[in-house]
Amino acid sequence: MMRITVNRYWQPCVLAAAIAFVNGAYGEETTEAREENETPTVELVEVRAVQPGTDYSVPAMNTATKFGLSAFETPQSVSVITRAQIDDFELDNMNDVLSLTTGINVESVETDRTYYTARGFDITNFQYDGMGLQVPDGNISGDIDTYAFERVEVVRGPNGLMTGAGNPSATVNMIRKRPTDDLQIRTSMSAGSRDHTRVESDISGRLGERVRGRFVTAWQDNESHLDRYAHEKSLVYGVVNVEITDATLLTLGYTWQRNN
Repeated sequence: MMRITVNRYWQPCVLAAAIAFVNGAYGEETTEAREENETPTVELVEVRAVQPGTDYSVPAMNTATKFGLSAFETPQSVSVITRAQIDDFELDNMNDVLSLTTGINVESVETDRTYYTARGFDITNFQYDGMGLQVPDGNISGDIDTYAFERVEVVRGPNGLMTGAGNPSATVNMIRKRPTDDLQIRTSMSAGSRDHTRVESDISGRLGERVRGRFVTAWQDNESHLDRYAHEKSLVYGVVNVEITDATLLTLGYTWQRNN
């Protein structure tokens, strides 16, 4: 039988080494158990799909200010009727568009005269692409076809910042379509009650390296619930964009409409 004698001076050292060995073994077992029981984490991935041209909102508007602010950032009461809404609800004239706009009242008198009011006052401030139209009495004869418009922006209340002296009703800005880089061709035809017939055509694309163009036409003919009354209208719109320099763009457009 072998006997080992430890000097009393070395007994504390031997005891400390034994405790360290036991703690190390226990720590390794605890770490392994924690790794086996640990729940794996899964990273969250969010995927969104955006369909251009089908949205009912626009990222920026310039009718109230020239800063390109969104409707949420604009410090006035505004509404935007986009091309998608016009197509989805078949809003073929401005009477239908403004009837759908919040805070705008459309009043038709006789057969072809229409008054628009907002906040108790006649709307006399109408614009094409931000350029003012002369409508001093707020009376529109016939209806304005909307097929040439990309959207309609409405600012309710006084808009003196952009239009100078005006009334406290509203400002209606009709933004026309612009040429596209890619070739786009669209034609449609519709028919309805009272001999309603409508034909539309829209062609857009590049004409050269720095030139783009767009040509829009619409024709509509329909009878009425009134005796001896019918309505026919024709629309032609053309626009050309010329890139003079990388920072200069020249736009020439012309709109012609006839109501019978």
